[in-house]
Amino acid sequence: MANPKKMNNSNTIGNNIRKFRKAKKMTQQQLAMELALDCSTISKYERNEINITPDIIIDLCNTFSCSPNDLFGVDDLTQYKINEKELIEIFNKIPFDQRKNFIIGLKYIVDVIL
Repeated sequence: MANPKKMNNSNTIGNNIRKFRKAKKMTQQQLAMELALDCSTISKYERNEINITPDIIIDLCNTFSCSPNDLFGVDDLTQYKINEKELIEIFNKIPFDQRKNFIIGLKYIVDVIL
């Protein structure tokens, strides 16, 4: 599965957040206030320095009126094939206290796509 942090092109989630924010004529501070986050967190998201939690992905999609596909810059989901074992490994890496948010975010993404 492609890792946005490892991509060397302009189609990363951080660049897309910046693109959508600027299209809405919002500053990082305004977006941070909208999402109840610190301005430095928005900056780190845009530089792909920290991972974005599923609940923030949902909030970003709502703020920007876009789909998760748009936010991640994904046109063709077939490039992200993953088997059950890989999915379980990824899930097991998520801290226990964050798994509920992950499942909620994943369900939202699946509902939007389907």
